[in-house]
Amino acid sequence: MYALCMAKAISAKSRKLLWGNSGNRCVMCHIKLVADPTIAGDEHAVLGQEGHIVSHKSDGPRYEPLPDDDVHQYKNRILLCPTHHIEIDNQVKHRTAEELRRLKKKHEEWVDKTLDPIEKAWPPKVNWGKPPQKLKVHKVSTGANLLSYVRAGLSSELRNDAPETKKEAETIGQFFQDVTDYGDIIDELGPGEGVRIGFTLNDHLKKLRNLGYEIYAGNYSRELEINGNRSDWEVCVLLVTKDIQEIMQSA
Repeated sequence: MYALCMAKAISAKSRKLLWGNSGNRCVMCHIKLVADPTIAGDEHAVLGQEGHIVSHKSDGPRYEPLPDDDVHQYKNRILLCPTHHIEIDNQVKHRTAEELRRLKKKHEEWVDKTLDPIEKAWPPKVNWGKPPQKLKVHKVSTGANLLSYVRAGLSSELRNDAPETKKEAETIGQFFQDVTDYGDIIDELGPGEGVRIGFTLNDHLKKLRNLGYEIYAGNYSRELEINGNRSDWEVCVLLVTKDIQEIMQSA
């Protein structure tokens, strides 16, 4: 009878430690070890190889008599691209176990140093400047007219009178929802799609007017500061009201 000896594979925990601490980069050249698909239908290509610092085989590169539980796990693994995996296993006098441990430690410190400023900057510190005291709005005449205001804004500010009936609440709510959804995709719309959306908005405007509402829109610029960097943020304001003076005074 023969005993079948199976080499232990790297554990899931060790694999996560190896790839996570190495930042998905080769220890030697820092190249990314997962390649994105180049065309639709292709899959990601995993280039990384989980090399051994010392071999578990007596005739292998940098052999040391280690227990199986140690030789295959994170402490004895090094993440490499295919080129450098071949290099370290063929140049064992230069790429000694001590040298590989030094390179692995140095690389993981580089990953920490590189990612640390990103982690410290998250979540970002956001400060909004004050909106203008006087907001200039215009009565919306058509869906295409409304779409021009939405297109000019990076976000929307929606205001409305308190609905008096369930039908009013549903009509205003659906109008605001559609305007918000169109605003999210407006930069991707072609001319034909813009015309169709304008037509749909015309229907919304008609329903709101039948309930006694008028729709007003405008744009204003507000200062936005993120982690000390300032820029102007364009806002589209949209009002649905039966009394424009009252809603402007309460804003």
